[in-house]
Amino acid sequence: MTTLPSLDDFFADLDHFAHAELIRGAAPIWSVLGRIGGYLDDYFAALRRAGIMADPPEGLRLERQPDADGKWLLTAERCTRLETTVVLLDQRIALGAGAVIEPGVVIKEGCIVGAGCELRQGAYLRGNVILGDEAVVGHVTEVKNSIFMQHAEAGHFAYVGDSLLGAHVNLGAGTKLANLPLRTAEQKESGRLAPIRLTLNGKEHDTGLVKLGAILGDQVEIGCNTVTAPGCLVGKECWVYPTLTVKKGYYPPRHIIKTKAGELIAEPMRRNP
Repeated sequence: MTTLPSLDDFFADLDHFAHAELIRGAAPIWSVLGRIGGYLDDYFAALRRAGIMADPPEGLRLERQPDADGKWLLTAERCTRLETTVVLLDQRIALGAGAVIEPGVVIKEGCIVGAGCELRQGAYLRGNVILGDEAVVGHVTEVKNSIFMQHAEAGHFAYVGDSLLGAHVNLGAGTKLANLPLRTAEQKESGRLAPIRLTLNGKEHDTGLVKLGAILGDQVEIGCNTVTAPGCLVGKECWVYPTLTVKKGYYPPRHIIKTKAGELIAEPMRRNP
């Protein structure tokens, strides 16, 4: 018997996600996070072959990042609702029709924003980000190397690093999906980090990733001001109560994660929790 959770433990129907091919076949599931950059390369290369490109619409401004990398930034100067899809090939940024981009939003190159998405004031997309249709990145929320499937929402001052949010996931205000374990002084000085390891069904697994946030299945609800430790795998339809620190590891579908007598527990969810 396998010690690893399957895609079915997280996602009910991938067919409705526009970039499902990136997730299908991902084994172990966290391996998808190391493939986002390559997927974006292929995606924009295909658009280039098709000759699809555009200029930024009024209200959005392109500029170079003021550091050694000099990567492109797309910034919003006023609230803009896109009437058509906008593809900025050289900057590897695609914005879907109907997306709303509010003032102060910053998007680094390497990003797909799906149709009808909402990027609220001060949202910061740091690159290698894929947002499915109707996703929400909220006020002063930071997203890095992550995937939001359709209708996933991080509506209010959240941090989402190296994570995958299933369809209709909701992150309560102040949620932090931490992606980097605590480091020793030697690790800070050398810059060398050990890959994150997870124990699943009694067997330890080397993820091969030095940064790993959370994998949240479809319909997961995260309460306000909750922090997930690097390497949290939460199955579909789970509820995580507010203000918790959720330890790394796997939590099966349809469980309520809460504290009892000071201990973090996961209880099977009744039909009407």
